[in-house]
Amino acid sequence: MNTDDLKIIEDLILKTLLVDYQKNVWFSLDLLQIFSQLNIKKRNQMNIAMEKIFDLLLEIGNNFENLYVAAFTYDFPKKRYFNSLKSEPYIGSFSKYIFNQGNISRTLHPFYSFFNFGSKNNKIANEHTDHVGQKSIFNFMIQNKFKQITLGHHYVKSFSIIHHIENLLNVDFREEIIYEGIISDGFSEKKDSFNYFFRKLDICDISGLTFLGLKKIEGQGIVSLRKIFEDKNLFSYVIDLKECTEFITAEHSILNPLVDYFHQKNNINLNFVTGKNADNLYKKLLL
Repeated sequence: MNTDDLKIIEDLILKTLLVDYQKNVWFSLDLLQIFSQLNIKKRNQMNIAMEKIFDLLLEIGNNFENLYVAAFTYDFPKKRYFNSLKSEPYIGSFSKYIFNQGNISRTLHPFYSFFNFGSKNNKIANEHTDHVGQKSIFNFMIQNKFKQITLGHHYVKSFSIIHHIENLLNVDFREEIIYEGIISDGFSEKKDSFNYFFRKLDICDISGLTFLGLKKIEGQGIVSLRKIFEDKNLFSYVIDLKECTEFITAEHSILNPLVDYFHQKNNINLNFVTGKNADNLYKKLLL
């Protein structure tokens, strides 16, 4: 990979993240889409690109109090154990790349942990170890006015906060389940109970935003869309998580369904935005 290609990657990340002064950001990126648009095809080129992005996040991290990259794990219900140093992320090649570097601060959460490139330590965030409710990591994000910034994919693909919002709405297609277990930062352990807002399997395959929800929050200016380079099809969404949560919880109703669920047999819901729908919405931008 030549110097010009690395400069493009540097400009891409800086223009995406430093568009405004933001104290707290959750950064979600789709490397395959980014590599495709930048014509990066070889494995060694991908590794060099990930190293460049990683180094840039380290370099600009002090501009943020918290700069999060998801490091989610999903085996806690089975293992009943999470270790922020040893539990490998289940999602994203970049998250796994960060994990293998072994020197990035990671929040302590049995399901929804985050690597933190920002200047703040995770002490307060580590008190938010539930999926939903007052001790939810997403409630921490709302309280601290996080912006979610995506690059290379539609925001629905990484909109995990929606289940916390569904809990605030007291929806009937998910239910709170309590898991007891141990979480560890690699030095000390904590045995406790942790909640997860799980879908009711007999009626719900998946849940989240509706097309009406997308239209309403985008119409309110809660979500903004930017094209990063004029000559390349790389787009970024910026979502105000606090405003989004407050708007949906205030406006959602039976007659104005901003969130809903889908089930292949019991509720084939054409108003619900599936992952495939989100992919198609992003592909339309590329045209």
